[in-house]
Amino acid sequence: MRQAAVHEAGHIVLMQWVGLSPPEASIAAHDGRVSGEAHWPARETFAQLPDPSPDGSGILAATAAAVFHAGVMAEVLESGTPWTGPIHYAYATDYQRADEMLRERFGCHASGAHAYAQRVALHVLAAHWTEVGWIAAELVHAGTWKHVHD
Repeated sequence: MRQAAVHEAGHIVLMQWVGLSPPEASIAAHDGRVSGEAHWPARETFAQLPDPSPDGSGILAATAAAVFHAGVMAEVLESGTPWTGPIHYAYATDYQRADEMLRERFGCHASGAHAYAQRVALHVLAAHWTEVGWIAAELVHAGTWKHVHD
């Protein structure tokens, strides 16, 4: 339960860091398996954003891809496993979404671009680890987390 909660909390913290206001996250156990989901902002949120300027360097795309890698990177931090290079987990939806973000500029499965995105996620999550812990604890306790507006 804790691993899924940390994973989803990682997504939430990165979404907040890039300026998205995530509405909620949830985890649930079914037949001995735990699954979770960070609920992305409504499509209208993205439709209201201005088009980004050209991203010739790919930094914007790689930073955005960090949101998708954040779940696994939160698990890496939680476990104390050192990151030694890009983690390739192509079977997972999060990796596939990150790869979609990176594909136009870097091509499919570009290890350097994924490494950059994963390092961004690790850096942000380490700096906001207390918040990851609070969100994860609420997910374990209640099964859901919802952003409370100030």
